[in-house]
Amino acid sequence: MLPALRVSARTPVQVREAAVVTKFATRKKVPLTIALTPEQEKDTALAAQVQALKAYYQKKGRTVAVGTVKPGGIVESLQPLRSPHRYPQWKTATTDLVLFGTPGNNVLLLDQVRGEIFPRNFTPPVATEAAVVYTRSPFVGECDALNIIAIDTAGLTAAVQKLVSAP
Repeated sequence: MLPALRVSARTPVQVREAAVVTKFATRKKVPLTIALTPEQEKDTALAAQVQALKAYYQKKGRTVAVGTVKPGGIVESLQPLRSPHRYPQWKTATTDLVLFGTPGNNVLLLDQVRGEIFPRNFTPPVATEAAVVYTRSPFVGECDALNIIAIDTAGLTAAVQKLVSAP
């Protein structure tokens, strides 16, 4: 008789530091911006998820805006202070951020990965899956980022649904 195969069921949405992510929803002293790349702004499927997330955070008492990841948008300049580390190199507006995508299609996610701000063992999710990674002060002191990493709309949708269904 053959031994039974052990199948590991992957979680479609991996939330790192779930308690911190839950607490992020109630940070009222810092404004929140859901920041989209110019390409993401054209994505109608993502727009529905952005609105769901915006409504969720507003219900939790946060001031929420939607901004663009580009110079003159959420990106203000290069970091004004010299650091022994080359990354992150961008300075954003003084706001908490929600970022979508992958390091391949969102410059602010790439900046965090290059700066080794993401967990060392981080691996990007596969199709239909997502990872939610919380980072502390990646671009501006005391302003954190909630990074929703997914390669497709199904993964982004699953991540947003998991976030908005949290207590």
